[in-house]
Order: sequence, then C-alpha cells, then structure tokens
Amino acid sequence: MRERVVESSGHWDDEVDVVVAGSGAAGLTGAVVSALAGAHVVVLEKSDLVGGTTAKSGGGAWIADNHHMPEVGVTDSREEALTYLRALTGGRADDSMLQTLVDRGKEMARHLEDNGVVHFRAYPSVGGTLDYYPDVPGSRHGGRPLDSGRFPAAELGEWADRIQLGVSSFSAVDKFDTYAQRGFTKPKRPTFVDVGHVVFEDGGARTHFANGTSLVAQLLRGCLRTGVRVMTGTPVVGLIRDAGRIAGVVASRDGAPVRIRARRGVLIATGGFEWNPELCDRFLDRPLETSCGVRTNTGDGHLLGEAAGAALANMTDAWWQVVAKVRDARTGLVESVHVRAERCLPHSIIVDTSGRRFFNESVNYYEAHRGFGAKADPDRHLPAWLICDQQYLDKHGLLTGAPPSPTDPPEWLVTADTLAELAARIGVDAGGLADEVRRFNGFAEKGEDLDFGRGSSTWDKIWGDPDHLPNPALGSVAVSPFHAIEMHAGVMGTKGGLRIDVGGRVLDQAGEPIPGLFAAGNAAAGSVPGAYPGPGSTIGPAMTFGYLVGRQLGTDGAAVPAGAGRRERSER
Repeated sequence: MRERVVESSGHWDDEVDVVVAGSGAAGLTGAVVSALAGAHVVVLEKSDLVGGTTAKSGGGAWIADNHHMPEVGVTDSREEALTYLRALTGGRADDSMLQTLVDRGKEMARHLEDNGVVHFRAYPSVGGTLDYYPDVPGSRHGGRPLDSGRFPAAELGEWADRIQLGVSSFSAVDKFDTYAQRGFTKPKRPTFVDVGHVVFEDGGARTHFANGTSLVAQLLRGCLRTGVRVMTGTPVVGLIRDAGRIAGVVASRDGAPVRIRARRGVLIATGGFEWNPELCDRFLDRPLETSCGVRTNTGDGHLLGEAAGAALANMTDAWWQVVAKVRDARTGLVESVHVRAERCLPHSIIVDTSGRRFFNESVNYYEAHRGFGAKADPDRHLPAWLICDQQYLDKHGLLTGAPPSPTDPPEWLVTADTLAELAARIGVDAGGLADEVRRFNGFAEKGEDLDFGRGSSTWDKIWGDPDHLPNPALGSVAVSPFHAIEMHAGVMGTKGGLRIDVGGRVLDQAGEPIPGLFAAGNAAAGSVPGAYPGPGSTIGPAMTFGYLVGRQLGTDGAAVPAGAGRRERSER
C-alpha cells in the first residue's frame, strides 16, 4: 500500500472500539485501561514478539509523588517534582504537559494496581536509583522510579514464549549469583533490580520475568484477561479517514491488507524512529551509530500521523546513550547494550583516537552522549574507546557482568599486556594515551579530576565504588593487562513524535485535535524535552499517556476488576 491515509470506502474486515498500534508499555497500558472500562480492543504488533523496547529495558517507570514512596522512606510533593522538571527543561516544555505527568502519572500507577494489572514497588534510596540530576532543586534519591518485580512465566501460558527479550551474553541467571560463582569481589553496582538479565531459566525453561519483561508480561496478562485481542506480525500500514475523522486502520496480515474499523479511536504507540536512517538524518542533531531499541522502530507511527496532517515536536531529541556492541548468546546477533557502570567506576577512562579524554565519563548517560559532539561537528570524538585495567575486571566485570575468559575473550574486548600494544590494536595514538593515563592516574591518587571534574558531583560519587578512596569515581589505570571496548553514540530510542495535548490527542499543524487519533510513548512528543529526569523517564510518560488515552476511549471511564467481562482471546 502506497498511501498512508485513505478515505473510507465503507468496507471493513473487522470492527472494534479501539485499535492500538504497538505493544510496548504505552500501547499495552492504553489497551488494558480501555478494556477495563468496557471497550472492545485490538492490539496490532509489527513484530512477531510482544513488548517492543520496553521489554528490553530495565522496566522502571519514573512516577513522581507515587503512593509507594513512603514504603521506602522517601517523601515527595507535586511542587517539588514540578520544580525539578521545570529546572531541567528551562522553559522548553509546555508546563501543562509537565503538570500532567506529575498529576496523572501517580493516578495511572494506582489505577493499574487497584485493577490487578501490575504490581509496583518503589526503588529505595540505595545504589544508583537517584534522579539523574541529583544536585538540581526538587530531585529525589529513590522512590520515584517504580519497578514491577518478578513475574511467573506460567501465568502467561503460550504467550510466555512470545515476549521480546533483552540482550544476554551468557545464560540468564541472577547477576549477583553470577558474581559469586565467578569470583568477583563485588557487583558493578548495588541495585534494587532483581536481575541483570530479564528472565530466569531452569534447564532452558522460562520460569520468571523481571525488569522490562516483567512489566510487559503483567500488562499483557491484563490485556488477555479483559478480552483484548493481541495480533503479532501485523503492522499498521495505513490510516482510514471518514468525514475528517480517523475511523480505522489498514493492517498487513500475512501480506494481505486488513481494514479494521475503530469506532472510538486509534492509539499510535509504535515506538521511535531510530532504525529509520532517513528520519534520523532529517531530524536528529547528535550523532547516532546504533540503538538499543528493537529494530522494528522505524517511525511507522510518525509517518502515518504526519500523512494525516499531524504536527511533529521535539524531533531532534532522543534517549541518548553511550553503548557497546556485543553478540547475543541467545540469537547470535550483534546487539547494542547500554554502558553505564563501566564509565563510572574506578580504573576506567574513555578516550578518542588521539588517546585523550574528552568529557567526564561518570555523568548520566543522556549527558554523556553530549561528549561525542554534534552531528555536524567534523571533530567529534568518534571512534571512542573505554580503557580499563585488570583492577577493574577483578572488582567489577564488564557490560553484562560475565567476566571475560582469559583463554577465550569475547570479540568485543581487546586485551594487551601494555598500553602501547593496546593502542596499536585499537588505532589510538600511543603517546597520547600514555600521557593521558599518566595524568589521570595523578588525579586518581589525589582524588580530584582537574580536567573534567569526574567524581565532584553527588551523581558521580553515588555511581562510583563507595569502598574506593580518596574518590569513589577515580581509580588508577595501572595494572596489566589492559583492556579496551569500543564505545558508540547510541540511543535507547528517539524521543520526539506526534504533537499531543494533555489527553494524548494528536494535534494538527494549527494545534487542533485530529478526531479519532491518539498517540503515546516514543511515537508521541509526551516526554520531558531536553533531559532525562531519572530511571524510567521513558516508560513513565509512555504509560501515563497510554492510560489517559485508555480512559477517554473506554465506555464511561469506570474501573472494573481485571478479568471481568469477556473471555480471554488471542491471535497469532
């Protein structure tokens, strides 16, 4: 089909109240909330697996002033949360949108819990669960991010094998057990999240989900219990307009077009556009080499909405990351993984081909990406390499936590007995690297980074090694052998999308709602622009706007117990 928007011919192959395009946190939340209110809903997922990038993520949802915060001893208020968000955005955000995130996010979390859809718990104030700008007024240490715990795979039946999984470089077992078994002195970070990998396995059988897969699994269970049809391998390829209203969609099912009427509305929740090179070149203002998001994120919803007359907003922004590429043990594919602890813990630095450092490695990942430079900058610092020594490996491991084997090292790790040899292997200036390491080691000894201030902020200290003195973020790179991992300018997903109002209605170029069309998640411009407030800042807004759309598209907005109503239905 060439046209992304077609006029209605009056012929429909299927008819429901609500069509949801996409099965990540935004789409599944919108679907289950609509169904709880009595709507007939179908979720159309492009991939053969459910969950999108949400399922590959840590699964946290940043929800200010939520009802679980007192359980972990953290207080919050509407005023403090708004103070923090306003400071981060510096006037770039529509204040009504910030107020919606603060006021309605906690409502969303309680609604899902009260209806037995998701069980949340707050991250306590330990480890790296603080807001990402902890020295900004209104920030909090713990409490705002919500986690969904572990979830028994058996509760999903056949659907347990149809959820997207995160990257694994070794068998999916508990991270901390892995550290103990393999002789590390400590895990990379003390953390509240149960596992570093998103699923437990026993003899190859999936037993429990955690992190992003747990959140997706619980939302999916809620959808199935309330009669939502979930159709995988069914992308939405067109919108159908009738008398100026978006009345339905054209989906592709086994290569054939299927026209589905949406009596109340269509929710676009198709994720970002990071795997669409044309859109990335058109909009993004920073370099992008790879993404941690699912490869089906090609901007389908952006293109559909734009064809329907929607305005776009915040399109230069993304959930920026510093990433590495590893081979997934499950699939054999080379995938991108988020690099955080490796940058923050002692005995590591990041350099470009000159061998020189170019930023404070310990800053949060959104800010760390800025170090690479602007997209159009010919002197940007790529390629870049994380350099660490044997002290680092002995204490912390690398990336997924699996210690590299000295006899069979992973392909993503370069090792050498000397810095000069390591520099030659990775194409870095040996003299520059030697000088830089010498200078950095002096900073580490004194506990003060005079070049970039690493270890000077609350964030840097928290994410460092609390047992390391004199500065938890600074440690010498001095013990052979030496190791290198290539760093890439990446994203978790793009951030801009269809312009929406405080109810998730898609707006046209004049700022008027397009009847029947709604959006949430990374397909919409509904998150905090220009910053990454804290853990779960992608999923929190996605679920909040999914919830708000779901409430509007339900029959009367009244909550009913999960499982009530129609029988469970599913389609492959």
